Parts: sequence; C-alpha cells; structure tokens
Amino acid sequence: MAYKGSVAKSKTQLALGHVILINSMKASTIANLGAFVVAAFMRKRQSLHLLRKEAQEKNHSICIALYNAALNNDWKAAEKIISADTRVKTAAITKLEETILHVAVGAQNVEFVEKLLKLLSDEDVLLQDSRENTAFSYAAASGNVMIAQLLMRKNEGLPFIRGGEGVSPLYLAASFGRAQMASFLYPKTIHILQVGERRGLFLQCINFGIYDLALKMFKEDISLVRARDLSNNTALHILAGKPKAFPEQNKYIWMKHLMKSSNNDDHHDHMKESSNEALKLVRELWRETLNNKDENCFRQIIDTPSKLLFDATESGNFMFLFELIRVCPDLLIERNEDDQTIFHVAALKGHKRIFNLIHEIGFKKDIITSMEDKFGNNLLHLAGTFVASSHEYDYGMRKILQLRQEFEWFKGCDASILINSTSNKPSEKTAGPNLTVRGYELIDEAKRRLEAACPSKVSCADIITLATRDSVILAGGPDYAVPTGRRDGLISNPDEVNLPGPSQSVTSAFATFRDHGMTLNEMVALLGAHTVGFAHCNFFSNRLTDFQGTGKPDPTMDPNLVTKLKALCAVGSDPKVFLDQNTSNIFDNEFYRQIRLKRGVLKIDQELATDPASSSYVATLASNPRMFSRDFGNAMTKMGRIATVGSAGEIRKNCAVFNPRPKSLISSVLDIAEKIIDPYCCVFAQLTPFFYRVSCPKAERVVKQVVLEAFQKDSSITAGLLRMQFHDCFVRPSEKDAGPNLTVRGYELIDEAKRRLEIICPSQVSCADIITLATRDSVVLAGGPNYVVPTGRRDGLISNPDEVNLPGPDESITSAFATFKDNGMTLNEMVALLGAHTVGFAHCNFFSNRLTNFQGTGKPDPTMDPKLVTKLKALCAVGSAPKVFLDQNTSNVFDNEFYRQIRLKRGVLKIDQELATDPASSRYVSTLASNPALFSKDFGNAMTKMGRIATVGKEGEIRKNCAVFNPRPKSLISSVVDIVEEIIE
Repeated sequence: MAYKGSVAKSKTQLALGHVILINSMKASTIANLGAFVVAAFMRKRQSLHLLRKEAQEKNHSICIALYNAALNNDWKAAEKIISADTRVKTAAITKLEETILHVAVGAQNVEFVEKLLKLLSDEDVLLQDSRENTAFSYAAASGNVMIAQLLMRKNEGLPFIRGGEGVSPLYLAASFGRAQMASFLYPKTIHILQVGERRGLFLQCINFGIYDLALKMFKEDISLVRARDLSNNTALHILAGKPKAFPEQNKYIWMKHLMKSSNNDDHHDHMKESSNEALKLVRELWRETLNNKDENCFRQIIDTPSKLLFDATESGNFMFLFELIRVCPDLLIERNEDDQTIFHVAALKGHKRIFNLIHEIGFKKDIITSMEDKFGNNLLHLAGTFVASSHEYDYGMRKILQLRQEFEWFKGCDASILINSTSNKPSEKTAGPNLTVRGYELIDEAKRRLEAACPSKVSCADIITLATRDSVILAGGPDYAVPTGRRDGLISNPDEVNLPGPSQSVTSAFATFRDHGMTLNEMVALLGAHTVGFAHCNFFSNRLTDFQGTGKPDPTMDPNLVTKLKALCAVGSDPKVFLDQNTSNIFDNEFYRQIRLKRGVLKIDQELATDPASSSYVATLASNPRMFSRDFGNAMTKMGRIATVGSAGEIRKNCAVFNPRPKSLISSVLDIAEKIIDPYCCVFAQLTPFFYRVSCPKAERVVKQVVLEAFQKDSSITAGLLRMQFHDCFVRPSEKDAGPNLTVRGYELIDEAKRRLEIICPSQVSCADIITLATRDSVVLAGGPNYVVPTGRRDGLISNPDEVNLPGPDESITSAFATFKDNGMTLNEMVALLGAHTVGFAHCNFFSNRLTNFQGTGKPDPTMDPKLVTKLKALCAVGSAPKVFLDQNTSNVFDNEFYRQIRLKRGVLKIDQELATDPASSRYVSTLASNPALFSKDFGNAMTKMGRIATVGKEGEIRKNCAVFNPRPKSLISSVVDIVEEIIE
C-alpha cells in the first residue's frame, strides 16, 4: 500500500446548490454550525506533507499499523503511533486517501471513534477521501447511528456534506438499506433536498425496503406518486415486483369481501398484517392514483413503462394485486399487449393463488372466461393445459364452470315495461311509478334498426340494458359490462311495478333491492344515476311546505334548495326538476355531494346521505368519482342479470307489443326447425357480455347509435332510460300503464333501437336487452360509468300494471329498501342506484307535500334546505307541471353531486333526502358524496346486478315489437310443440 504522505482532502468548496441550501437554513442552525461554516466556505485546508521518498518504508509501516489498529479496535496501538507523531491522525493512510477516522467508522468501532474524536478538531472530521466522502458518509453507509451521533457532536454540519457525485449521507443510507440511519437523518436533512432528490430518495427507500420512511415521505408529499426512477418506474411499479415485501396470507377469502361489500374499511378487519408498512404504502399510493381526475395521468401511472397489474401478476405478487383490485375491481378485465387478462398470465406463469381468484369474482368470471387472447386462447384452454400436468387448479377450474343462481326480481329485466296497454288489458307502462319513464321512442328506434340488420335476434330487454349503458357513457359515466342474451317477457302487469318510491326510507328501499340480491352499497351506487335524473314537483312537493304534516319544509333539505324548488313548482307547468342541481346532464358523482349538502330533491335521495347505513358510502362516493364510476357500473351489470326470463321469453319484433303467437301446427314445426338450425336461438338465461357477438354482431352498436342520436337532441334522456331499466327490472318488468310508470320516458328510443335491430337481425335482440344497453350507454354519455351489461335476456310474456311496485318518492329508506332487498339488492346498492337521480327530475306532485304542509304540519319538510323549498315553490307555482331536477347542481351530468346535494338537505324527493339522513344509508351517502370514483364503481356494479333481476329465461320471447307481445299459439298442438322444444333443448 503506497503511502501518499498527504492529508485526506478537506471539502474546500461546496457546489453552489449546497451553498444555497445551507443559506436557506434557519439562522440559529447556521450559527450552531460554527467551525463547519468556516471550514466549508471561508478557506482551504492546508495539505500536510509527511516524509515521502526519504522515509517511504517507514511511512508505509505506519500506515499499515494505523489501518490495522482502526480496523481491529486497538486504540492503544493507535494512540501510541499518534503520540509519536500527531500529524498522522489526519493523514491519508490508504490508496483511497482514507484517514484513520474513515477506517474506524467503516469498521463500526464505536469506542475507537469516540477516543479518536477527542484528539480531532471540528474541522478535522470534515476531511474527505479521494471520492469526496467524509467519515460521516461511512457512518451513513454502515448504518451505525451511535457513531453518527458522536460525529455530529463534534460538527453539526456533517449530515449536509455530500459525498461522491453529490450524494447526501441520507441518500447513501437509503441506498445501503440502512433503515434506522435513514430515519435518523431524514428529519435533520430533508429540507436541503431538492425536488428531484426527494423523489430519488423516496424510490430508493422502496427499492431497499425502507417502507416506513417511504410512507412518511409520501404522506408529506403526495406528488411522489408520479415520481419515476431512471428506468421510468413509479413507486407502484417497483412494489409490484416485490412479492416478498408483503406477508403471506393463505386463509383469506379475498374476493368474497370484494364482491359482497364496497366498504373499503371492511377488508381491514380481515387483514392481520395491517402493520405491514409496504402494504400501507401500496394502499396510500393507489388511493392517490385513483383520486387523480385526469384519466390520461391515471393511465400513464398504471400503464407506463409497463402495465402495473401484469407486472404484479408475473411476479406472483398476490397481496399487491389484491390491494389494487379490491378498490377497483374493473381492473380484472384489463388486457395486456397480448390481449390477455391477469388470469391468462397467472395460468401461464403457474401462479395458483392469483389464478384461483377467478372463482371468487362473481359474475365477472362469465366475462373473463369468454375472453380470448390474440393467439385465440381463452382461460379454459390455458387452464386446461396446466391442469394436464397438475391437479392444483382442479378447484379453480370447477369454480370457473359453475354458474351462480341468477337473482330473481319479480319477473326481472324482460322489457315488459315497453308493452302498450290494450283496451281490455293494462300493461306495466301505465303503472303509477312508470308514468314518468321516458325513452320508449329510443328503444323502439334501436329495435327497428336491429330488426333490419338481424331480425328477431336482439331482445327489447337487451336493448334497454345496452341503451342505458351507452347513455350513461355519453353523459360522462362509466362504460360497464353489459351481459346480453335476455329474452323479452311474455307478461306486462302494472301491479308488479314495485321500485322504491321517492319518499321511501333507505331501509324500506333497500328491502326491495335486498330481495333481488343487491347490497346496500349497490343500491346507493345505482341511485347515483339520479345525477342525470329529474322529477316532477308532485314527487317531492310535500318536502317543500308541509313535510310530514309539520307545515314546514323537510328540515333535511337545504333551505336554499327549498326556496328554489318552491319557485320552480309554483309556476304550475309541472316542470322537470333535476335531482342533481349542479351537473344535471353529466353522469358524475355530484349527486352524492349534493345530497351530503342537504340538496337531495327526492326524500329517498336525501336519506341516502343521512341514513347511518348508507351515509358513509355516500360520503365515499361523493369524494371519489372513480369509485362511483366503478361501483355504479358493477351494480348496473349485476342489476342487468336480475331474473331474466330465459328461453320462456321471446325476441319481440316490436318492443311495445308481444309477438303474435303461432296459430297452426305448421308454424309450430317451423319454430322447432328454426331452433334446430339456429344453435344460438335457445341460449338464454345465462346472461353474458357480448351475447350477440355471433347472432347479431351489430346489436350493441345499433343501440349505442340510437342513444347517441337521442342524447344529442336531449341530454336528459339518460334519466329516462335509467328509470326505464329500474322499472323494467324491479317488476315483471315494470308495466307501462301502471301509475309509477306514467312518467317513464324513452319508449320511442327503445322502439327505434328495436326497429333498426329487427332490420339487421330479426328476432335476435330482446327488448329487455335493448333497455339495459340503452340505459348503460346513456349513463356513459352523461358522464357516468361504463359498466358491464350482461345480455341474453328474453322479453316477458306478461305485462301487469298491478305488479308495478317500485318504491315511491315519499317512502322511507326502510320501506324502499324492503323492495330492493326482496330482489336481492343490498342497501348500498339501493343508495348507489338512487344516485341515478343525479340526472333525474320529478314533477311537482311528487314532492309538493314537502314544500308547504309536510305531514300535516302546515310547514315545509324541515329536512329540505329552506332555499330549495323557496325555489321549488316558485317552480311549482307556475302550474305547468315543470320538470324539477333531482340534482340541483349538475342535473344532466352523471356524477355524485346528487349525494352532495342531499347531504346539504337539497334532496327534492323525500326518499332522496332520507338517504342522507337515515342512519342506515347516511354513512354510505357521505362516502359517495366525497368519492366520485366509488360512486361510479358502485353504481355500475348495482346496475349490472339489477340487470340480472329475475330475467325470464327461456320462458320469455324476443319481441318483434317491444310494445306488443308476440302472437301466441292457440291450439293444443302448439302446446305439444312447446314440450318437444324443451326436450330438444
């Protein structure tokens, strides 16, 4: 080892950036640095030259002796050498120009360092080796906090001196994975780091497993979610590739919790590893990512430089995946560049636990199992290949092939709401709750075009479902999956219209949803459709003046909204009152924010924000638009599966009329022959997305086009279609002439969709599917979520006005929920579905009792904002039955504003307002009001679930005309033929 005979270099000049950072420190700190400031900035340290050539051998031996003494913690030997020549205590003793202090610190010899420091000045400890590292940098790299403290007692400025390439001791500690040292230095030196250095430190902490410090940094600066390393990886990308950072959890029923509850906190009770900092960090990073309202920025974070979801899948990072999916389950159908889902990748990589998640994701497995990658492989191909060499996947494969029992919601989503009444038989269209349903023309037009393209292939039931989805998308809502394949029902009975009314309580409304297999969160998400809904004054007028006979407005309604609605309803023209008073034609989560501000127009909307059962979820949806989109889409997909009629239905030629029944043996035989020839004609009841991919490929496109045309003329059509699907699913489906159905609109739209579909693929697409699709599309157009719409419904064979039993506008939450519960929906699902009021409106007669003489008190409903009472009184006074928007802020925008409005006592309908006040729903309402993403998610999920309510299965028909049942066979022989058909199937 050559002895250079020189003192290790003192850092005589710091970079300009260092000077600025030091100068930016507090004056008291500067003063305390003492000699450090002088040494660093005032002068150069004189190099000390020992004997060179004259005594090279002697110096060499001294260097070795000092080095060994420092390395072996032999202070006596070192002290003896230093006593002989004190200059050597600051001399360079290695090729790297390290001093004895560098060596002792690197060897972590605390006693040696402590004694040596007594012989050194505060300037001596600033000496740097050839790489410009002080002994303090060595302490940082070794992670010995005790030595670092000893050095800092000698000179407080040491933590601020950067080493080679400008690396700070803090960054050096993180780079060596010295968690304790990094945590020690962080509060002392973080203020000197510039933005880029902070980001680098944050990512380095994650790289080397210092998750607690990374979490602390992120909480102090959430912009770190966008930080990227030299490989362009974000923190989430780094964590995705670190499966060992998360504890093994072998006994969780992960996705059951995911599918059965939307309350994020519910999962934490099941996760014993809550203290794990890596997991906490993932949660915080993901929450901030989802809160990003810029979709491009969101996609950039999760897709660049690679797809986050697939990075985690390839590395087998089960826990990381769960954290992402439990909050955003629609990621399950994301695809990579090979058109594969995470389940394809898991099968290929042999990650059993990830692959087996498929049996816990409910109806989504129907979608995923049918997906093919670009090589033509679906999950069954890949899993089958894997099972050939291993039995590990047997359980998962069995679950893939199992189909869950379809929810039954009366007669379900079978387009019976579209059937026209005849002189001797009323239909659901005229049932009381359905009288304000709109959009029939749109469905009819879609049917007309579909009949032209593929006659008798697409049911009116599927048209409704598809049109609803497309209208939601156009309004700005989520693009949820719509399983198709429904058949149109053969019954339309106004007595079966039983959707929760606008005055029901959350509990009552949820009872209806729960009975149809929907959860409370799904109900709350679906009610988020009120973000593009409106109501007439009669649906909430009792909240404006005489709420519950008090003679005062509903106290849960914002007084400003009361005033506004009074003014609106006073004009006497029965105006449309938007249920989302802020963004009435935009499908967003504004509805939830509105009800949280007591600005729910309908009583049931407002109660979502106040009922303890739903208020928390309302608050979440109000603050998380992405969650609202996701949950709304999922709920819509689920709703779309409610009790479809199966093969008992028909594919109507005209959505408003049942198909004529065959009248001769010949026609019956032809029907049998047609079924034998067409293998797709009898595949019903098992709703799946893309049901018409073979039988009528243009089906969804035709419906979407009809919805788009209607939306461009009248953006409020979203509300009409949402009401139509609600009424269609909650009854047999709902009947056109029943009282609640008289305000349903959109019949023309459904008829138009049916007309077009009958042209291209006759008798293939049911009216029930048209309603479901049209509703989804209108929600999307209004800014709402694009949720999954399973198709394949058949149209019902009965339309009975006595079956129209949706909860009314004055029902309590408890009463309304009873209806939802009876259809298998949860309370949250009811609250989410009522979020559809964000694009809804009502006529004055539905709420006028809230404005003047609520519940006989002679006063307005005290739950209504007095300003809203005044406004509604003025509106309803004009006498023209104006439409009053249920979302007073964003009436045509599908968002969570409805929930914010009802939390502000600005719910127009009593049932809306009660959503925000009823203990059962108020918490969820609060959640939705503050979480637009949650509202979108839960609404979509609830709509999807509602779309499956009691579909009529093979018992229905595909109507040729959505307003008319297909003709029925009238002879015994035709009945025999029906039996033969069943045998053939």
